Amino acid sequence: MSGEEVRERILGILEERRGYVSGEEIASLLGITRSAVWKHVRALAAEGAEIQAGSRGYRLIRPPDRLLRYRILAGLRTERFGRELHLHALVDSTNELAKRLARAGAPEGTVVCAERQSAGRGRMGRSWHSPPGGLWFSLVLRPLMPLHRINLVSLMLGLGVAQVVEEMYALPAVLKWPNDVMVHRRKVCGVLVETEAEPEAIRFVVAGVGVNANPESLPEELGGVSLHRLLGRKVDRCELLAGLLNRFEELYGVLHREPERVLEMYSERCSTLGRRVRIEGLEESIAGTALSLGEDGSLLVETPRGVRRVSSGMCVHLRH
Repeated sequence: MSGEEVRERILGILEERRGYVSGEEIASLLGITRSAVWKHVRALAAEGAEIQAGSRGYRLIRPPDRLLRYRILAGLRTERFGRELHLHALVDSTNELAKRLARAGAPEGTVVCAERQSAGRGRMGRSWHSPPGGLWFSLVLRPLMPLHRINLVSLMLGLGVAQVVEEMYALPAVLKWPNDVMVHRRKVCGVLVETEAEPEAIRFVVAGVGVNANPESLPEELGGVSLHRLLGRKVDRCELLAGLLNRFEELYGVLHREPERVLEMYSERCSTLGRRVRIEGLEESIAGTALSLGEDGSLLVETPRGVRRVSSGMCVHLRH
C-alpha cells in the first residue's frame, strides 16, 4: 500500500470504531509497525485531521478536509457512478484527464476529482477558478441517445445538483439555462459537458462539475458564492460528492427512459423561463423573452424577429 492508502485505512478504522483504538491493533490490522502508525497519524494531523492520542491509543475527532476514498464510497448507492474513482491533489483539468481515461476505455461512471485545477475551464472557453475547498470533478458517460439530444445530459446534471443542494442544505436552488445552479441569484455550481463523437454516434461524454463548496474566497467579478458562506459552516465534500453521484445515476436512468420527464423537472426549477434574456454566443448575441425548452434542451426565445431556438451560449438575465 502507498502511504496515502495506509493513512486512509487508519482513518477508516478510527471512524468505524468511534472510540480509542490502540496503535498495536492498528499496526496488526495493516501489517505495519507501531512506529509507522505513529508517523502516519502525525502526517494526518499535518493534513488537518484532529486525532486524540493517549494511553488508550488513538481517537478520531475530525477527519481532514479533503476528499477521502473510503468516505465517498461509503455514501454511494450507485451501481456504476463513482465506482471507479480517481482522486488527485492537483491536475490541469479534470475534464482533460477524464477524456484521456475515456479514450483508453474507462467504464461509464468513472469519476475524476481534484482538490485544485491549474487550468479549469468553463463554457465558451472561459477559465474556471478552482481554489482549494471546492468540489471539482468530471464524470465519464456513454449515453445511448441521438447526438442532437446530447444537451439533455447537461440539463440533467444541473438539475441533479440543484435538487441535492436543496435537499441536503435547505437552500432554494434554481437553474439558469443551461446548467448554472443559483442560490439567491448567485452561482454555486457550473457544468461543462464535452462530447467526443463520430457522425451521429457518441463515443463518450465527459461532464465537468464545479461546486463552490468551501473555498476560502471567490473572485467577486465572477458572481459566485460558496455553500460555506451561504450556510455559515463548511459542508462535508465527501457526503456531497456521494449525494450528487447517487442523484446523477437516478436521473441518468430517467433521461434514457423518459427524457420528457427530465425536461419537465428542469422547467419547474428554471428561473430563466418567462424572463427577458440576452444569449451571448460565439458568433452573435440575441435578446428576447425565454419562452420554453425544446425537446433537445434548447431554449426558445421570442425576439422582435420571431422565435429563435438557441442551443448554446451564455445566458444573461435582464431587468424586467
